[in-house]
Amino acid sequence: SEAAAAEGEPRKPKIGNLRVWEASTGALVDAFSMKKMSSMTWPALQWTADESWCLRMVTNEVLVYRGGGGTNRGQPGIEGGFLDKIRLPNVASFSVSPSPALPVKVAMFVPESGKPANVQIFAFPGAKDRPPVAAKSFFNAQEIAMDWSPNGEAVLVKTHTDVDGKR
Repeated sequence: SEAAAAEGEPRKPKIGNLRVWEASTGALVDAFSMKKMSSMTWPALQWTADESWCLRMVTNEVLVYRGGGGTNRGQPGIEGGFLDKIRLPNVASFSVSPSPALPVKVAMFVPESGKPANVQIFAFPGAKDRPPVAAKSFFNAQEIAMDWSPNGEAVLVKTHTDVDGKR
């Protein structure tokens, strides 16, 4: 903790294969372990356009951190731990709207598994206490790519499914 570091005690080491550095100083900010990487999970950390917020997907949820920029400049960023989380069982991919305006929109994808795939859009802050602001189901969707409009008001959802060529 900050208090422990201030008293001269060593901080816990930052370990993991996904590392975040402060670009202006080169200092390691934090590190996370990422077990699987694919085109659907990259980039693993996503910031809003003004870098006020940073989001990271873990099992069944997306964690929300201060990004250290924009309205959060000068406050503890990722190293301060997550502030909130958006829970969605089986979430496999997410995409953050580029708009810096609040509420921030987060699109989250759940692939098909006995029921149709779906994309749900949540508004942050307060997403964990509210239902999604929009939702859409898709049949035959195993992979996804999401592209936001420049102003963050719309998202294009492109789905893909492997098809067996044998008939």
